Amino acid sequence: MIKVIAVFLSLFFITTVFAEEKKYPEPEYSENSLNQNLIIHGWKIEDIKSYKHSDYIIEIFTLNFDRNKLIKKPPHDWILKCNVSYSYDFIEDTTCQLP
Repeated sequence: MIKVIAVFLSLFFITTVFAEEKKYPEPEYSENSLNQNLIIHGWKIEDIKSYKHSDYIIEIFTLNFDRNKLIKKPPHDWILKCNVSYSYDFIEDTTCQLP
């Protein structure tokens, strides 16, 4: 009976130890400036999509950050989405968020 309890407890503790997700630090980013994310924080453009909506245009930039700059273990990449909306030559709004 003691062996059964010992096996049960050891399996319980082993699964909880391996089930915990490792927390990696988020890379720095600006929530309202695409240029700061590219120049200062070191993000790279992976993809650009453009949509026209009545009077303005929305561009969605998918940025990539190589985590190996922070730590030397995988997983490697962070993704940041930046939406830039403008009408003609005037930029109205820029927002950036981690998905």
